[in-house]
Formats: sequence, C-alpha cells, structure tokens
Amino acid sequence: MRFNYPSESGYPVRGIDVSHHQGEIDWQKVGQAGIAFAFIKATEGVDVRDRQFDNNWAAANAAGLQRGGYHFFTFCSPGKRQALNFIAAMPPGQQVLPPAVDVEFDGNGADPPPSTTIRGELSEFLLRIEAAYGVTPIMNATRDAYTEILAGHFPAHAVWARNVFSEPRLTDGRDWILWQYADRGRVPGVATLVDLNVFRGSADAFESFAKDGRQRQTVRFLPGSGIARLDTLSVCADASPSGTVAQ
Repeated sequence: MRFNYPSESGYPVRGIDVSHHQGEIDWQKVGQAGIAFAFIKATEGVDVRDRQFDNNWAAANAAGLQRGGYHFFTFCSPGKRQALNFIAAMPPGQQVLPPAVDVEFDGNGADPPPSTTIRGELSEFLLRIEAAYGVTPIMNATRDAYTEILAGHFPAHAVWARNVFSEPRLTDGRDWILWQYADRGRVPGVATLVDLNVFRGSADAFESFAKDGRQRQTVRFLPGSGIARLDTLSVCADASPSGTVAQ
C-alpha cells in the first residue's frame, strides 16, 4: 500500500516517463488509461541513443499523448557534446513539451567530479538546448542531486522533482512543476514497472504549459553550427571517452 499517491482531484494531469527498460509499449492503452503526457528517454551522455526512442516517440504521438524527450546527463562528459547528442536524436521544430534533463548520482559512477564542475558542464548543456529549441529545459533530479548540485542555481528552469515517499519539499524552498511520485507503478499498456508523474496544476494550466512550450520551439541552429569546437576529453580525470552504444 502506498500513502504518497497524489489524489486525482488535486493532481488531475497524469504522466509517465519511459526508456528502453519498459520494452515495447502499447501507447493506445496508455492513453486510454488516462495518461496525458509522457517524457521519453532520447539520449545519454555524448553518444548513447535509447534504442526504443523512435518507436516510443512516434507511437505516443499517434495515441494523442503530449510528449517530451529527456536526456540522462553524465557527469564525466562535456555538456556541449551531450547537447549535440540530444539535438541529433530529437531535432528542433516539433510540437512537443519542453525537453528535460535527468540529473542524478545513480549511474554516474562512485567518484563524481565536484558539484561546481558538474554545474559548469550542465550550464553548457542547458544553454545549447535552449538555443536550439527556443524554450527553457526542465530539470529532473533526485533529492540528493537537487540538494548537492541544483539547489540555489538555475532559477529560470522548471523543476521536475522526485520523491516516492511524500510531496516534494525542495531544500532551497523552490517550487516544482512536475512530481515523480512512484518508480514502481503499473499502467495498462506497459508490461513492466514504470515511473508515475503528475503535473502541478489543473488540466487548463497544463494545456497552457504545453502550448507555451510548443509555440516557442523553433529551429535556432543546425546541429553543430552553433558550436565552434567539440571537446573530446572527459571532464573527470580518471575517465576516458565512451564508445557508441545503443542502450
């Protein structure tokens, strides 16, 4: 039994976030279950593209869901190269939700660089994503990542908070717009466990949020044209650039 599930009256707009870990999804069933939006993993680091992204991206749209892409940010890779990876996977100009970046320690090694270094590379990523899509990206973070990396920084970016125990209370008193309240949820059409989310506001407020994001997204530069130089070295002293892997 879970006690943290937000009420449908208080949080009527429901969503999920998915990656290849969910396998093949029946998006028609997902939509029929009352799921209004989905954030779909597009990329990770400088060269990983989620192998289910293209299928999920097209099928979620066909099912009528509002959709957005997200990028898993790796702490030992240059932010500008990570941005190019995401832009190549999800070209600007589509009618979609603002892009999101996933910031967390899990999956980023046992000895990450200092928070100041991570923030510097994350800033590079965010600047290039905003320039490409014409909209401010959303930041998705676990409690520890938010506290140690994001708190007190990036005030212009909406926060997608994670807390599977209770409604989020960000350590710097900031508001959040999306809440991942479960990481082991069940939704018709998804054979595996899946992350469950809600939007903070009414259905009309969500439509305004989505419409604003869609209208502002225009092509600002072609991938690579706005970046004069690509770093090839890791930002972590003991790490080496990874090879291309389809995950």
